[in-house]
Amino acid sequence: MTLKKRGEATAEEMASALDITVSGVRQHIAVLRAAGFVEHAAAKGRPGRPRHLHRLTPQAEAFFPKTYGDLTNELLAYLSEDDPAALERVFERRRGRRVHDATSRLAGKPFEERVAELATILGVDGDRGVARPRCARGGRAPQRLARATSVTPVDARAAPGRRPPRGSTGVTLVARANR
Repeated sequence: MTLKKRGEATAEEMASALDITVSGVRQHIAVLRAAGFVEHAAAKGRPGRPRHLHRLTPQAEAFFPKTYGDLTNELLAYLSEDDPAALERVFERRRGRRVHDATSRLAGKPFEERVAELATILGVDGDRGVARPRCARGGRAPQRLARATSVTPVDARAAPGRRPPRGSTGVTLVARANR
């Protein structure tokens, strides 16, 4: 945890922070380096024995879960309590950007590529969207039907009586037959 909090540290700094011997820290570092979780670089600036600054590798970062979602939800809750209209404006801006970006990325592509691209777009934001053409009975849609259909992002709020759930981007996908 010392390396995670500090970013990088010498064996002496870690020993002091952990209240153990420098030798003990070096033994732990050796095991972590062998496993690929710690790397080091020589610290310059002092004469004498080279000092090594140790830091976590990207492989070690996987052991430290990111709690950005918790922080984001907490901040959004505060904003909702203090100024609900501001929260609506924030999500409206995000929705507008996402619709614009998705529309640009989907433009001019054949149906199959649009569906794949849309699944990629949704997956990047954590929606893990996977789309496959299906017929009403649950089987695969005929290719001619798949080719004759387009997917268009639209504002769900534009539909009378419909409002996206709080925190939603407000984007709904509508499949239309190309005629």
